[in-house]
This record gives sequence, structure tokens and C-alpha cells, in this order.
Amino acid sequence: MKGGVLQHKRTDVSRHALLASAAAAMLITPLALLGGGAASTALASPAPATPAASGTTLQSGAAAAQGRALQNIQNVANQIPASPTTVPAPAPTTVPAPVPTTAAPRVVVAPPPTTTTTLGHSVVGHATWYAWHAGECASPTLPHGTTVRVTNSATGASTTCVVTDTEGSQWPRVIDLDKSVFAQIADPGAGVVTVSLSW
Repeated sequence: MKGGVLQHKRTDVSRHALLASAAAAMLITPLALLGGGAASTALASPAPATPAASGTTLQSGAAAAQGRALQNIQNVANQIPASPTTVPAPAPTTVPAPVPTTAAPRVVVAPPPTTTTTLGHSVVGHATWYAWHAGECASPTLPHGTTVRVTNSATGASTTCVVTDTEGSQWPRVIDLDKSVFAQIADPGAGVVTVSLSW
């Protein structure tokens, strides 16, 4: 009977020791996975699993082992640096400046004036001179404002004059020139020369 009581107490002590070892292993295994120095410390100094003389001693030993394991976990957590969260700055938005558009001014070249002089009439006769206005002449038949080309039939010298006066009709005289106009085709001392008129 006495030996049976001792056998029962030994069985209870073994159970408590196994429970304490399992609890310590469950606490130390995460520390080993984290790889911290504190986990190595916890592995290096586990609580001895020696059977105690009573159940109360085993319970206090398991509680001390759990306390040390929790302290090691806290130390490891304090040693793990928190990863900073870096938010990248937004890239600057660059709006290109508008390219100025300068159109070259359009150059419009006017066509050269076309002057067509049609001399559809001509006559041959005598020309004389008198004191009148420079560049002007008198005709017995042509209207005022008519421009007449006068050509000396003997020399080919020619000039123009504008009819601004009317002379008496005395054939073969066909035009009277101002003295300055007459001097361009003949010597005024000649008085009368044969000319060809065209208008």
C-alpha cells in the first residue's frame, strides 16, 4: 500500500514536468523562427525540468519559465525595427509652353500696269509753231486732250504734244506746235516743216 502511494506521486510529477516542457517549447519555437538574439538566449537557458518534491513546486517552476519566455518574446519584439512606410512623392507635371506660330506676311505683288497705245489714225502735212504752252499744240480737227505724235518726215525726229487749242483750217497745214515742241524736231528758224501725225 505504501509503495502504491509513492508510485502515484511519481506519475503526477512526471505529468507536470511534461506539461512545463511542452509549454516552454511552444513559446520558444516562434522565437527561433524570428531569428532574434533573445530567442537564442531563451534556447540557451531553458528552465530545468527536474521533478520537484510536490505539485506546488512544479507549478511555480512552470510559471517562472512562462514568465521568462514572455519576457524574451517582448525583448525580441522590441529589437525588430519597424519598417518605415515611404510614400513616393508625386512626379512633377510639366506643361510644355505653347510654341508661338508666326506666319510670314503675305506679299502681294501687283502686276505691272499694261499700257497699250493704239495709233489708228495718221496724216501727213505741214507743221509750224507759235508762242503757246510748253508741250501743247493746236489742231484744226482733233478734239482737245488728244495726244499726238509728231515726226519730222525729213529727219525722223519725233515728239508728242497735247491738243489744247484750235487753229484755222488751212491745208496742207495740219498742226501748229508750241515753239518748245517744234524745237525738238526742227530748227524754229525753218518756220515750216513736213511732218507725219499719228494719234
